[in-house]
Amino acid sequence: MLGLQEKDLVVLGVGQLQGRKGVEDFLDVAAAIPQAKFVWVGGRPFGKLTEGIARIDERIASAAQHVQFTGVLDLMDMPFVYAAADILLFPSYQENCPLAPLEAAACGLPVVFRDIEEYRCLYVNPYLKAANTEEFISMTKQLIADRSFHAEAVKISERLIGQFSRDTIRAKLVQLYADLVSEGQLGGTCNGSRTARR
Repeated sequence: MLGLQEKDLVVLGVGQLQGRKGVEDFLDVAAAIPQAKFVWVGGRPFGKLTEGIARIDERIASAAQHVQFTGVLDLMDMPFVYAAADILLFPSYQENCPLAPLEAAACGLPVVFRDIEEYRCLYVNPYLKAANTEEFISMTKQLIADRSFHAEAVKISERLIGQFSRDTIRAKLVQLYADLVSEGQLGGTCNGSRTARR
């Protein structure tokens, strides 16, 4: 599907091709690390109206041979894409609760996020982060060169997604409802019958 070889070291990016997703930063990292394959999965959501698309298209057209843009792939193919990769870079400048890094982490990939406020509010466990392109380059090089750091980064991904496990979410919901009932915010039960909140 991606035309990769078993020996290829693959750095993945996933997201729409628009400025806020950090596509150009991904290309800058790729330019600094020619020994790896860089693959970006994602399309142009609004065609020519997509923010920054003319400049992004120019950068893509002049990208080196070790950089590949796949366009949109079927969601059913994404587990295979993650399995083919070694690292996910997620250089977005603005996000809410993005799924791609969680999917990648669930597939056993180290994930390097941009250090933005949204993630500090969202994630309760530590995660790898880079403040700028130079830090993305440095961390990517370290993940490539240092197998023990790569292994630790995989463990960081495992801990990150633990926050979103069924058991964790279930326990939080049960606790939320218990707290609301104890505070009188919800009707409770008395001898099996529901009591209305007054």
